[in-house]
Amino acid sequence: MFSIVAENLHWLGDTDAERADSPGDTCLHGDVTAIIGGETLFYECSASATALFLLRSLYEDHDFNEWDKILPCCGMIDFVNEETGYVVLINCCNGKDWTVFHKGDFIELTTESGVKEMLHINDYKRVVFDFVDKIEAFYKNCNEKNISEFGDAAQNAYRSFWNEWHMLRNK
Repeated sequence: MFSIVAENLHWLGDTDAERADSPGDTCLHGDVTAIIGGETLFYECSASATALFLLRSLYEDHDFNEWDKILPCCGMIDFVNEETGYVVLINCCNGKDWTVFHKGDFIELTTESGVKEMLHINDYKRVVFDFVDKIEAFYKNCNEKNISEFGDAAQNAYRSFWNEWHMLRNK
């Protein structure tokens, strides 16, 4: 069994209004719960970074990584890696992680404690797409992001974030 859900989606801020809609914040946070096999993983994390990492995992393996955890504490959209074309998300080493390995038409997930789950790629995609679509819907229900004060590089990275997102979602 594999499931992942996000609740209490919000932007960082000191007031309820800032947490509900912050035009200058590009990193959506929330309470994310993943169930892999019989293990429940919960983390208040960057839900937007989680969604992008899950989209990437549809097409490439993900091994345990100190800096790119699937449930990362934070995930600032920083710059575009010119070699890969992927946006680089800067985060700390806090979070929860699991491996994602492609084995033919199947995906094998393994938690840090060793719990394994094997599922068909189509079942994995369905769960990932449900999560990703919920995160994108939250963005669409908020004011458009205004990050002009952060400069051209930040604006380019934010556009690249969504370009990569949509490319992977529609692949």
